[in-house]
Amino acid sequence: DTPGTGDLNSDLTAFVFEVLSQSDAAVLVLSALSPFSMTEAAFLKQQVLERHIDRIFVVVSHLDLIATEERVRVIDHIREQVAEVSEAIP
Repeated sequence: DTPGTGDLNSDLTAFVFEVLSQSDAAVLVLSALSPFSMTEAAFLKQQVLERHIDRIFVVVSHLDLIATEERVRVIDHIREQVAEVSEAIP
């Protein structure tokens, strides 16, 4: 787990983009505390899908930090937002 591509380290960002160019799959880790931001949507569209990475897995972290009754709502929200980007992502 490293800081994302939006951090201030341009070397790390360049490394992530280089690795993505060589990847067969991607794991997108989203926080339940701030589910699927515009930045994450743009990253998914511009950096993952445009590289034709066919296998994309979405993982939701920090679910234990939100109320049990809110978990389904958060996961449903993330599913809807990801589907707006690509319906091919499970």
